[in-house]
Amino acid sequence: MVTKTHTNPEKPNGSKATENDDRGPVEEVALVVPEIDDPSLPVMTFRAWFLYLASCVLLIFLNTFFTYRTKPLTISAILIQISALPIGKFMARTLPTTEYSLFGRRFSLNPEPFNILECNDFWLRKKWRE
Repeated sequence: MVTKTHTNPEKPNGSKATENDDRGPVEEVALVVPEIDDPSLPVMTFRAWFLYLASCVLLIFLNTFFTYRTKPLTISAILIQISALPIGKFMARTLPTTEYSLFGRRFSLNPEPFNILECNDFWLRKKWRE
């Protein structure tokens, strides 16, 4: 791996910093998670909103249903968050790619393959709700 060096203004005496200084502290995560964000990927898609709203309704229903047991059972949001990626990829394969027009705006139920930004958006909404 080739490392680029540049002067880091935060380090004293303008010492050299390498590209690896920008990586996260956990090497396994740094190898899997992309370091560069692609702003051209869609985020607020029908799939993301549907996954979020359907999972909220399902989670609220199941937790309410299981609270009436003698020993209540709680289903955490992490189960829904883990299942969001395979469900999103399934929706990307099955939803139609036809474009629709509503109030002069064109949109598609399935704009592109399910991407990491949609999954992260789903996760952030779940964390915001908690």
